[in-house]
Amino acid sequence: MKAGGDIDRLRDITEYAKRIVATQKNVDPFERAAIEMLEAAID
Repeated sequence: MKAGGDIDRLRDITEYAKRIVATQKNVDPFERAAIEMLEAAID
């Protein structure tokens, strides 16, 4: 997914996921792990 527009799409998905999780009082560890995986895929 590191080709041109794909990396931008991955960044958008990661940002959306972060915003959704930020609305919760208690963040599920699996949600946090998924976001970390998305962030690692961007690098």
